[in-house]
Amino acid sequence: MAKSKVMYVDRKVWPRYSMLDKLELLWKKSGLSKAVQKNHRVIIKTHFGNYGNLMHLRPALLRKIVDLVKSKEALPILAESCGLGYGTGLYGGRSTAAEYGRMAAANGFTMGSMGAPIIMLDGYWGTDTFDVPIKGSHLEKVAVGAALRDADIVIMFTHFKGHGGTGMGGALKNLGIGCVGKYSKAMMHAPSGPQVNPEECKGAECSKPCIRVCPTRCITVDPKIEIDMNRCIRCVHCASVCRRIAKADAISFDWGEEGAVERMIENALGVIRGVGKDRIYYINVALDISEACDCVPFAPQALVPDIGIFASRDPVAIDAACLDMVNQAVPISTSTAGELKPGDDKFSAACPWPDRATGIRTPFFHHQTQLDYAEKLDLGTRSYTLKQVDEGKPPWGP
Repeated sequence: MAKSKVMYVDRKVWPRYSMLDKLELLWKKSGLSKAVQKNHRVIIKTHFGNYGNLMHLRPALLRKIVDLVKSKEALPILAESCGLGYGTGLYGGRSTAAEYGRMAAANGFTMGSMGAPIIMLDGYWGTDTFDVPIKGSHLEKVAVGAALRDADIVIMFTHFKGHGGTGMGGALKNLGIGCVGKYSKAMMHAPSGPQVNPEECKGAECSKPCIRVCPTRCITVDPKIEIDMNRCIRCVHCASVCRRIAKADAISFDWGEEGAVERMIENALGVIRGVGKDRIYYINVALDISEACDCVPFAPQALVPDIGIFASRDPVAIDAACLDMVNQAVPISTSTAGELKPGDDKFSAACPWPDRATGIRTPFFHHQTQLDYAEKLDLGTRSYTLKQVDEGKPPWGP
């Protein structure tokens, strides 16, 4: 396979040349300025962060992309998808469009501040999807967010950082988790579905919140809980409220089952097939690079100094390029990668969730698995050519 092209701008700025100017330069050099045409519907798929995570993507960067799309007389749409579980944290969590909308607003993302509508690709509940058949080692179908069908162009605008379960959160994760509905999110995290323990169900003594929050109404409590697995989408809503509201343990999920990273990449395959690879462009923002995903309500300090912003048509190549530059960087001494050297694999040591009892982190290489399996499924290639398009200086001179 031929090498894929990856372009990037570095983090060096000047008084009259900011990272927003560099993002515009990347927009032009990457071909997006020519691809986006008048009246195109342009979905900008991103992540609005969890409340309390101060390392999430900066709203100003997204507003810049919105304005660039508008400059082409096209129609920008900012998009995310609903998360698993139901209602946690100060702003309720990310499990429904309403909950996520409140959290996005708390983090600075509103229709007013962004100048574009904000939607959930998979609707209010995370169930508005269309199925894409695949022949993966784990999955036979992928539930893709239905709104993607209406896009002429999809810009995967991703904050590149670590992730405690998958090693890194980049373009591949934005595809394989961010663009799918709750069914496919759950098929990545907990494919065996809910484990029901009727003896723990409070029955008539309970307010039955599990029934109310079930998107498909596949739950009955008469007198104890039963779930129609033919209709269950594994959204984890029932387990969330059973423990938090009912103070019971009648429903549980086996989280993080073996093969999760490969299932996420198979999800990404379904998204690319469902949308069409020719319609998708990738931008990775390698700023504020901690080991924590934007989906958690906290973030440690950055592992390495800010690197820059990358663009490509290949999700594997862009993630590989970002990962290589993170590994080549000198770590921040007070970070969890502080004792490593340039060239060491930063995420392998920093990203694993520590053991709850001992606090010990056991290094893993799930980020490498992402790239290897994605290349095996022909989503792209790890072989790339990297070109810095800002040449380290402003266009108007030194």
